[in-house]
Amino acid sequence: MIVLRDPQQLTQVVQPEIKTFLRQRFQDICDTEGLNPEPYDPDEHGFFILVEHGDTSEQIELDTGYPPLLVAFLIMGGVGLIVIHNQ
Repeated sequence: MIVLRDPQQLTQVVQPEIKTFLRQRFQDICDTEGLNPEPYDPDEHGFFILVEHGDTSEQIELDTGYPPLLVAFLIMGGVGLIVIHNQ
């Protein structure tokens, strides 16, 4: 499991397609309609969790504080991507 709370942590992601997708999501979240992008703040914007083979729902909840069945779950290339949105 990789918890991404900052765009700088994308170096931990080895799958190029997922890294590109997440880089774009970080940019989209902070882009205020093309005007002066705001800095990424995981407390305000949320964070991403890359779930890898062998990660359990119990471990995901323990590491993140969120039960995985209550968040969006997307399968990309055999790796699960959980997107947490703070709202």
